[in-house]
Amino acid sequence: MIHDTFVDDIAVREARPASPARPPILFIHGILAGPWYFENYQRFFAGRGYPSVAISLRGRPGSRRVPDLGRIALEEFVTDAREVAASMGRPIIIGHSMGGLLAQRLAEEGVSDTVVLLSSAPPRGITVATPRLVLKQLKHLPTLARLSPIRSSRADSDDLIFNRIPEEMRAGLHAQLLPDSALAARQISLGTVAVDETRVRCAMLVAAGLEDRFVAPRVARQLAVKYSAPCWQYPRNAHFLPMEPGWERIAADVESWISRRLDQSSLLSPGGAT
Repeated sequence: MIHDTFVDDIAVREARPASPARPPILFIHGILAGPWYFENYQRFFAGRGYPSVAISLRGRPGSRRVPDLGRIALEEFVTDAREVAASMGRPIIIGHSMGGLLAQRLAEEGVSDTVVLLSSAPPRGITVATPRLVLKQLKHLPTLARLSPIRSSRADSDDLIFNRIPEEMRAGLHAQLLPDSALAARQISLGTVAVDETRVRCAMLVAAGLEDRFVAPRVARQLAVKYSAPCWQYPRNAHFLPMEPGWERIAADVESWISRRLDQSSLLSPGGAT
C-alpha cells in the first residue's frame, strides 16, 4: 500500500487506497525526522479513501541533495513542499511540528483549501520558548552559531519528543532521528518566519497534546486565535501525535473534521445541493 517514489528529486512515500474517493493528502514532517512516522496516518487515511504523499524534505538520505545540511533555510523546505503539493493538484495538507510551520506558509500562498496543524511550530509573533526548552537549547548554542548540522541526544529526545511514547519504543524511534539544519532550528527558535494570517483563506484545524514539552500547549491556542481556527488539545498526548498511544482517536477526529469540510464544500459548489 505504501511505496517510495520521487517528485523530481524529492523522495516521497506514497499511499494509494484500493478505491480512492477523497482528495489527496500531503504530510509534512518535522525537524530531525522524515516521512517514516506518518505511516500510521497514511494507512488510516488510505482506509477511508484518501491517497497520500509523505514528503522527505531535502537533506534527508535519498532525497534532494544539499551542499551544507546545517545551512538549509526554512524557505528551502517550503520550496520542497510547494513542489510536491503542485504535483498533487490542491492537496489537503497535514503538517507536524516544523512541518506545521511549512504548512502555514503554504496556506498563506493559497496552495490548499484544507490545512491541519499537529503540534505545530509557530511563525513570528508567537514564541516557542519555554524555560525547559531554553535550558535544553543552551548546549546547542555553538552549533547554532556555526550552523553545523544539529542533532538530538537520546535524553533530550526522550524528554522533549517521546515523553508519551512507551519506553520500549523510544530507542528505536530515536535511532531514526537524523541530523538537521541548525539554520532552520534557529529560525524557529527566534521566530523569524512570518505568516500573514490575512492571506490565509483555507479552512484550518489546530491539534496538540497538553503534555507537549517541545511546543508548549499555549502555542496551539495562539495559532488558533491567529487563524480563527478550532483548537483541539488532547490531555494524554504530547508532541509525537502521529505515533503516540491514542493516535487513532486523533486521526479519526481529524478525518471527521476534514470530511465535514469536504461535504460542505460539495453542497456549496456549482451544481451541488443548496
